[in-house]
Amino acid sequence: MSWQHRSARVVLVIGLATCGCAYYNTFYNAKGHFKKAEEERIASSGSAGGENYQRSIDKCLSLLQFYPKSKYVDDALFMIAMSRLHRGENAQARASFEGLMERFPETEYAERALFYMGLAALRQEDAAGASRAFEQLESRFPGSSFGVEAVFRRAEVQLGSGDYDNARRELNAFIAAYPNNPLVGEARVRIARTYEDEQRWAEAQAEYARVLEHEATPEARLDAQLRGALAMRAEAEDLLANPTLQPYTRMHRAAATSRRAGRSVVAGVGITAADSLRRTAKPPARSAPVADSSQVVAPPTAPAGQPNSAPQVAPSETLPPLAPDLAAELARAEEMLSTVLSRLVDLRKPASRLGRKDELEIEIAITRALAGEPEEAAGDLDQRARSAPKSDLSARAHYEIGEIRRRLGFYEQARESYESSLREKRGTPISELATRKSAAISSRNAAIQGLQSSAEVLARWQVAQRDSLVQGDALEAHIALAAEFETLASKQLQVAEIDLLELDQPLLALGEFERVLTDYAASLSAPRAAFGIAWIYDYRLRDAARAQSAYLRVVRDFGTTPQGNEARAILAAWNSRPEGEAPSSPP
Repeated sequence: MSWQHRSARVVLVIGLATCGCAYYNTFYNAKGHFKKAEEERIASSGSAGGENYQRSIDKCLSLLQFYPKSKYVDDALFMIAMSRLHRGENAQARASFEGLMERFPETEYAERALFYMGLAALRQEDAAGASRAFEQLESRFPGSSFGVEAVFRRAEVQLGSGDYDNARRELNAFIAAYPNNPLVGEARVRIARTYEDEQRWAEAQAEYARVLEHEATPEARLDAQLRGALAMRAEAEDLLANPTLQPYTRMHRAAATSRRAGRSVVAGVGITAADSLRRTAKPPARSAPVADSSQVVAPPTAPAGQPNSAPQVAPSETLPPLAPDLAAELARAEEMLSTVLSRLVDLRKPASRLGRKDELEIEIAITRALAGEPEEAAGDLDQRARSAPKSDLSARAHYEIGEIRRRLGFYEQARESYESSLREKRGTPISELATRKSAAISSRNAAIQGLQSSAEVLARWQVAQRDSLVQGDALEAHIALAAEFETLASKQLQVAEIDLLELDQPLLALGEFERVLTDYAASLSAPRAAFGIAWIYDYRLRDAARAQSAYLRVVRDFGTTPQGNEARAILAAWNSRPEGEAPSSPP
């Protein structure tokens, strides 16, 4: 053989070897990036690895482009799909898994690909697609560990659709079929969360207690104990949400005691001249006789034409005694709060070991406020905020101080706390809540500012109503006065609706709605105010007698308006309404 032939053969062999090394090195690098991304993701509990997943995708795509017949093609397709899944690119991940199964139906990755294909579909809220993938997995790989988890994930499909009854049925069937599976605890937690979403707090507590009956990691155990306690607190808050009870709670009594003693109330809120000048609470006027009014403590009533600036907590000794059933309800709620506080304090050691001390301490402070220590709780929260400035923790702490102040009716101080929360950190769920509530208080303040001229306008309006004939220039002035009158009525209505719908102060809203009917009875806002009063009695105070009377007033005085029509329909179905019926849309 000539040297030319030998040389060509050597070049060919070297070229083939180089080609093989190149595509193997590409695959090797792709695997390296994928492994590093997985380590980062696991170490950070799922919040890292994105860059290395992308590098792995890039290397795998290079292999598919330049070496489409390589034996590593199915490996590359699987790594691309998994990388996209972990990057949160669920649609692309699902397409990659489907592409892998179409090209290589017998690949060694088939079992995992079908499972993760279903998981990606779940994340896209495609329940039907997830079920198809899981059914294929169960059919092709009976007894697979992935198949067992698929049964669990398929039950979760019902959660995404909000079909909680079927979700619980599926999850309980999974628990019965696989009682010793490590996912049983997670299934119990999922069931508990469905009850939380439905605000069925007693059932949620029972499910969290069942989680503790199984072997659970310290993290899962702490989570179940914490969420179980918070479910009990939510149940107590539901009881105390009855506006009739609010002035009687330990929280409000403690604030009233501090006010009478001249002490600051909740972290820096002092006694002002306005506090001492506010009037003793009086029930609003009503158009027809109603049931015993002693159980409703209405907000203070300002002089005619002057809006209320903030709710007043009546001193505890001026409150009439509660009816026995309400007194029992109050005692039960406050006993539950004491139990919750004790349970949360007992969790301090495990929470500290697991790095969740700050989260727990905020929940303890919130519970202390509800249980009758608002000043101390606000002080604790303030210290938490100072310990970790510009963080999620400080933002949450300031927000919760705002919530304490809002519950006690100190709106301007609450707004300051919400604004402090926003200065600490934006772009979080807490900041969204703080923004909304701060904006509501600002809107309320603006509406009240707009009512400063109300006394003068109302006086002119009363004079104008006595003039039976208006002509010429006087007619133009009368039209301008009517516009002023309607604007003021609208602002008074706005104050009432903000108190009810944004700031959750139904008793104060009741007085503000009544002010619309007292001062602006002939306005376009009056029907909405009358209906708002009926709605509060019906769905917030749960006082059927007063609600029926208020709806009758809407029909009598505003029968041709949309509110009159709705009130008429409510009264027509009054005796056939199911117990605990969900409220109609808010006024």
